[in-house]
Amino acid sequence: HLTDRTPVKEKVRKPSGTLAIRGARTHNLRNVDVDVPLGVLTVVTGVAGSGKSSLVHDSLPPGTDAVTVDQSPIKGSRRSNPATYTGLLDPVRKAFAKANDVSPALFSANSEGACPHC
Repeated sequence: HLTDRTPVKEKVRKPSGTLAIRGARTHNLRNVDVDVPLGVLTVVTGVAGSGKSSLVHDSLPPGTDAVTVDQSPIKGSRRSNPATYTGLLDPVRKAFAKANDVSPALFSANSEGACPHC
């Protein structure tokens, strides 16, 4: 099984648009303009102190629908995963609950919805 390889996709997903950040001046940023691709995984990298966190957390326009993962410790249980600690699973649970007229807790692995045998 260690020699099994999943082939890399030849075709990559195209961004569905961009989020324009203009004139970012938070902390050590000085009049930074950037277009962030939408609808794709976007990673901001750079050396320590280069303004990555300031750009992502302090420069996004109000009402921006973005999921960010920061450096805070991951909370939760052994059943936690990226969808739970980023909050992506919350709207899914709410949608399932609304569609079935039940509590969102029924769609959680940690409460009412947890399998009693697992």
